[in-house]
Amino acid sequence: MPPSTKSSKLAFHWQYQVATALKADSAPLTPKQAGQLKQLYRKLGMYTEPVVSYAVSHWCEFTTRAKCWNGLATCPDTPHIGFLLAHCFVAVSLMTDKKLITLDEIECAMKVLYGKDMYA
Repeated sequence: MPPSTKSSKLAFHWQYQVATALKADSAPLTPKQAGQLKQLYRKLGMYTEPVVSYAVSHWCEFTTRAKCWNGLATCPDTPHIGFLLAHCFVAVSLMTDKKLITLDEIECAMKVLYGKDMYA
C-alpha cells in the first residue's frame, strides 16, 4: 500500500475511533497530528490500528496507567495523538495484560520494525 494511502487509512481510523468514543464528530487532523500518526505507525507497524482502537476506547484506563508508570501529574481527558505516541507502549502493555495480543506477537513485530530482539 502506498504511504499516502496508509496515512489516509490511519487518519480515518483515528477519526472514526475518536468520533465513536466521544459520540461526536471528530475534527480534521492537523498536519502535525498526521505526522504523529505516521510516527506511531513507525513505532508499532501492523499493531497501530489495534492499539489506536484499544487506547481510544479505553482512554481513562490507558491514561491512568500512563500517569502511574511515568509519574505524570496530568493527562488529556480526551484522546490525543501526541499523548498516545509518547505512551503507546503503555497501551500495548494493557493489551498484553488482557491477552488481546501476545508477547510473542510483539517480539516478532519488534524484530521486523527494529531489526533486533526485544529482550537483547
